[in-house]
Amino acid sequence: MEISSRTLVQSRPLNSPEAALAREMIEASRLPDGYEAQLQTDMTAFPKRWLERFKENDVSVAVLKDDQTLADTPILHALEEAQIAEIVSRGKPLVEKAVEEIFGPLRGHPDEDYQKYQATGILQEKIHELSNQTNLGFTAEVGREALDLGYLGGRMGFDPTYDPESFERWKTAFTDINEKLGQVRDGVFQPRDGIYIVPYLMYRGKTARALSLPSYQQFKGLDFQNNLGANFPENRLVILHESVVPNPSSRAGKHRVALHELGHMVDWICKELPETKDTHEQKVNQLYRQGMQSNSLITDRARDSAGEMMAEAVEAYLTVEESDNFYKPENHRENLQKSFPELYNYVDYLINLA
Repeated sequence: MEISSRTLVQSRPLNSPEAALAREMIEASRLPDGYEAQLQTDMTAFPKRWLERFKENDVSVAVLKDDQTLADTPILHALEEAQIAEIVSRGKPLVEKAVEEIFGPLRGHPDEDYQKYQATGILQEKIHELSNQTNLGFTAEVGREALDLGYLGGRMGFDPTYDPESFERWKTAFTDINEKLGQVRDGVFQPRDGIYIVPYLMYRGKTARALSLPSYQQFKGLDFQNNLGANFPENRLVILHESVVPNPSSRAGKHRVALHELGHMVDWICKELPETKDTHEQKVNQLYRQGMQSNSLITDRARDSAGEMMAEAVEAYLTVEESDNFYKPENHRENLQKSFPELYNYVDYLINLA
C-alpha cells in the first residue's frame, strides 16, 4: 500500500524520532503491509512534544480487525516471571486478610457453613476490589467441590501435555496463593471455605491477568465497523477499525480517524496540564456555546458536544483541503481558521504548547 501524507499539514519520515514515538503507541497485529506505516505517518502530524505527552500518559492506539478483540493485540502483555511472583507474594496476604475479615467472625458459629455460604459473594467482591486496587489481576472463584488441577489449568488456558513447564509454573503459583484456602493432594485441590484464587491464566500463548482479560475481550473489532474508531480517556486508549487506516480509505475517505480520536486525548490531557488545567474545560465549553450560537462549527459531528468539537478541530488543524475527499471534506485547517478563528487560535495555542 502506498503511504500518503498529502492530507497532512506536516508529517515526519518513518525513521524520525516522531515516528518512533508513534510506533511505540501502536498496538496491532496481522495488519496488511503498509497499514502501520500509514498510521505512524498520520500520527507524526502532531508535534514531537505532543507525541511525548501521549507516551507520558500511556496512551495506546489499537487497531482491530473484524475477528479480533483487544486481547488479540500486543496491548495484552504477557506476564513476566517477576510479575507472576508479585501476584503471589503481594496477593496472598491480601486475600488471607480479607478471608479472615469476612469469615473469621463466623468460625465456631452454630451454622458456620451456611453463614460462610451466605457471605461468599461478599468475600469474592472484596477480593476483586483488592485485586483491582493493586493492579495484580487475580480472581476469586466460588466452589466447594474438589478440583483436579490439570482440568482447572486447562480451563485457564494451560495445556499440561504440550506445555508442561507453563502449567507447572501456574500450578505452583496456584498452590502457594491458596495455601490457607484449601489443600492440594495428588494434583487435586480441596477448597476449605468454598472459595479459591486463580492467580493468572493463559490466553493464546500469553500469560495474562485473570481479572483484566474479560475487559480486553469486550472490545471487538466488529463493534467498531460503524463507529470507525473510539476513544477511552480513562483507559488511555484509542481504538481504530482496520478499514479506516489507509489514505484514502474506502469508508472514511481521507478523513484521518486517528487524528480525530487523538484529538479527544489532547482535550483530556489539557484538563491536567499545569498550563491549562484551571481554564481548559471552561474555555472549551465557552467556545462550543459560541460556535453553536454563531453557526461556526464546520462539521455536523462537531455540533454533537464540546468534546466532539475539540476532536474535530484538532483533526482540522492538522490537515489540509483535498478536493477529491468524499468524507467530511470541509474539516481542514483553512476552513477552521476562516469559519471559527477563535477555536482555531485556541487549538493553535494547545498544539504548540512546549
